[in-house]
Amino acid sequence: MKKSLPPRLLGAVLAALFVLPGAASGAAAQPLRASLPVADREAALWYTQDLKFDEIRALGLTGKGVTIAVIDDAINLDVAELQGADIEVKGQFCKDRTTGDTEPAVTSDPALSHGTAVVSMLVGNGVASDGGLGARGIVPDAKVLFYAKGKIREAGDGCDTANPVSGKLQFKEFWGDDPALAPVRELYAGFLGSPVALAAAQALEDGADIISVSLGGDSGHDWDFVQSLAMHAGVPVVAGAHNPGPSGSAMVPYGLNGVVAVSGVDQSHEVISYVDGDGIRWMAGGSSNLAVVGPAMNMIVPDNDGKWEAGISQGTSLTTPLVAGTVALGMEKYPKASGFQVLQAMIRTTGTGEQKADPEWTDEKYGYGVVNPVGMLAIDPTQYPDVNPLFIMTPDDPPCGPDVKTMDACAADHGVPDPSAEEVWPNGDPNQKGEAVEPKPGVTTAAEGVGQALVWVVVGVLVLGVLAAAITIPIVVSRSRKKKLAAAATVQQGSPAAQQGHPGMQPVYPAAQQAHPGMQQAYPVQQQGYPVQQGSPEGYPLPVPQPQQPVPEQPQGGYPPHQAPPIQSQYVPQQPPNVEGEHT
Repeated sequence: MKKSLPPRLLGAVLAALFVLPGAASGAAAQPLRASLPVADREAALWYTQDLKFDEIRALGLTGKGVTIAVIDDAINLDVAELQGADIEVKGQFCKDRTTGDTEPAVTSDPALSHGTAVVSMLVGNGVASDGGLGARGIVPDAKVLFYAKGKIREAGDGCDTANPVSGKLQFKEFWGDDPALAPVRELYAGFLGSPVALAAAQALEDGADIISVSLGGDSGHDWDFVQSLAMHAGVPVVAGAHNPGPSGSAMVPYGLNGVVAVSGVDQSHEVISYVDGDGIRWMAGGSSNLAVVGPAMNMIVPDNDGKWEAGISQGTSLTTPLVAGTVALGMEKYPKASGFQVLQAMIRTTGTGEQKADPEWTDEKYGYGVVNPVGMLAIDPTQYPDVNPLFIMTPDDPPCGPDVKTMDACAADHGVPDPSAEEVWPNGDPNQKGEAVEPKPGVTTAAEGVGQALVWVVVGVLVLGVLAAAITIPIVVSRSRKKKLAAAATVQQGSPAAQQGHPGMQPVYPAAQQAHPGMQQAYPVQQQGYPVQQGSPEGYPLPVPQPQQPVPEQPQGGYPPHQAPPIQSQYVPQQPPNVEGEHT
């Protein structure tokens, strides 16, 4: 039998991708402060100091001229923090499967505050509803295109896709006339069954420079398609990885090849973690293709305990827009640079900001390191090739690990994510969007060594040069096309498997029906984010190295039975802290 957790730990248990927009019903059992104290607000703005917002403003950079698409549940345009922001709501991409009705994309329902909190990290003006300190965005003058996907629904429920912008629902309607993409059409037939993937495809058509997604557990087939489109368009897709805690959901879209996968750290730049009621410490697992990490703990947002006022939350979903905003700053300062070139600069200037000759990938928890916007802005990204550095094409790519000689070995040891280069560039030409293929050593051009040779010799060398260039295209591991065609047959509009969104975002407790997995209130019971352990500035105790111990077969607290705990969990023999009476 499952054991219930104390209400004060419920927020920590509901972890996977973002911020909890609403409080659990058990919140009434604990006293709540009417508003967040000034000192706590100042502390919760630590991320603005960590990312050096003031230095960025001193450079005259605000994100102006850059368009960022945000896909999330809904948005409240009336909150104080978003006043003056340039936000265009594109509509609701989810319609009720039974009635065909759509929920409003703009709402004041605090149960749907997730999207509002995400957008505040981009364009928040820093002023809360009471006139005090509020959420502050990294690119306040950027244009935001907001695409709604509706509320999180119970298992077995879901929605059909709807497109209020163009009406397009089928894969073929997004291909356009590019003949280079014709060979891959056989892989994608029918409708996009994922509202989030459909919204991303529409965002590409709407001219978004960057796409920010703080949701996960989506249809891999749909997202393979969308990521292929994004690669051709040269548009970075930034997506949050799972928060600490067990999750059986798919690593989509953050686990896709070329996506800017993001995880979170606290004020000390330690990977975010928490200790549950059984003394088990859960750490954010990151991803095998992780790009960077950024602030994710105890950050100020526009909602608090079901009210539109300053509160504190945490999660990788807050990190995601901050990283998307960092890319936007690079595109603003260097308008001749592509989004992919800015990514090249971003992963070379993590940590201290000192420029690295070559990117240094650490591991699945940190990726290339802690994002440093000011360090990135100090170097001109046009010096780098217009190639997405996060797209794994050769065994030399850092996530493949050292001494890996073949893509087969990389796939076996680290799992080469989809889509593959073959699927993105079906004609075998990854030179699109400047993604040049470097010639192999020893390949001689027609001009070298020809001298005063006869014309027919020159022609012959040219032919040989073409043949040589043809074999320089990277050989990569890809899924069987037959397998993809079979998957396409099952992922049609209305398919339950494609409609559920992030399994980790389904309600875990009836009392917290709208919980988003990537963003957690510090307490659902005490939404202000007061420390779980008195004296801990991070809100959760920092990791304590302990020998690996067996973990319970069924994590306590109401996780679905199919969700196994991650292997990085550690058992810490300590009692859950008693916060009764700690704050009034």
